[in-house]
Amino acid sequence: MTVKKYRDKIYKEFVERDSDWTFCDFKYDNFIVVNGIDKDKIYAIDFQSYNYLPSRKERLDLWEEYLETNNLVLEYITRELPFRKRNDKHNN
Repeated sequence: MTVKKYRDKIYKEFVERDSDWTFCDFKYDNFIVVNGIDKDKIYAIDFQSYNYLPSRKERLDLWEEYLETNNLVLEYITRELPFRKRNDKHNN
């Protein structure tokens, strides 16, 4: 969820999928990326979030909610790292 190419793949595979069954918890730590020679593979690891959710609108709403939450969490946990500028609004 923190890397755009993986985030886009998760979106396509779980939000836009044709099946009415999908993973519904898009927290960044619910996915593992395995780097391979041919392709990166992404695995969902929270099997309790696998649910019947036929509504694409509900999936999109969940996606946007988790995306916002993921961004806030990552900003919070990285605020002390050296790449943050001294005047960064998240360092206060």
